[in-house]
Amino acid sequence: MKDFTTTKLTSGFSLLEIMVTVAIIGMLATLAVPAIREATQNAQVMRTVSDMRQYSSAISTYNLANGEYPEDKTPGEMPEGMEEIMPPQWLAAAPVGGSWDWDYEQFGTKAAVSIYADNALTPKTIYSWYRIDKTLDDGFLGAGLVRIRPGGLMFVIDEGSGGGSIFGSNGTGG
Repeated sequence: MKDFTTTKLTSGFSLLEIMVTVAIIGMLATLAVPAIREATQNAQVMRTVSDMRQYSSAISTYNLANGEYPEDKTPGEMPEGMEEIMPPQWLAAAPVGGSWDWDYEQFGTKAAVSIYADNALTPKTIYSWYRIDKTLDDGFLGAGLVRIRPGGLMFVIDEGSGGGSIFGSNGTGG
């Protein structure tokens, strides 16, 4: 007669094997989360840079066609006469947060595309702005084409007062 009490079942996983597997998956997830966060922030910064260039180009096109810039507007509003030229995402939030803003003869410049951050000035926001500046300009937020302005960040299209335009005209449409 056969003794069944000594037969050992070897199918399935032990508790120790499952715990080791869960620990390894947890460590991999811990490493992946910061990389995913960084990739997301990179995408937001690059989308903002692209949008700033696109909006600046649209406003310069308006200036060349009309001989003047549109009047200043409240953040989040479409500049007058830009409905056909400006992409509709102007009315949406900027990828790095805040509202798009058209600044005409504001903050010591003749023309600038801005992001108005309202009360969202966090270290993450400032770091995103620094990265935008580093991509478009010189990496110094205090001066240059990309700089901090009260409540936001601006990309200067036209310095005014003979300072010229980023597109080579003198800001008068010529």
